[in-house]
Amino acid sequence: MTRCAGRSSRRSYGSGRPAVGRALEIAPAQTAPARRLTVDLTRLQFLSVGCAVGLLTLARGAAGHELVEVRCDHGQRRMLRRPGAGTVSRLVLTEVVRPW
Repeated sequence: MTRCAGRSSRRSYGSGRPAVGRALEIAPAQTAPARRLTVDLTRLQFLSVGCAVGLLTLARGAAGHELVEVRCDHGQRRMLRRPGAGTVSRLVLTEVVRPW
């Protein structure tokens, strides 16, 4: 499982790649034997459009994975659905509601 926390945007990290992006690039190789990747965004404070698209690109290209599950809140789920999460067959968005 890959857990993301803090803010995920190119702007937050200057001209370099966001730390979340780097973690997601490494994750498929580490989870290939299990054929399942779980990405937990529930502690992420901000998800940019660029990072959402990057996550969808990762899910589309996750060769050898039967399932890519993304645990997210309602706003993150909406952000991922807008650029086409519904078109990625192996992607499952699990909405997590946190208690106040």
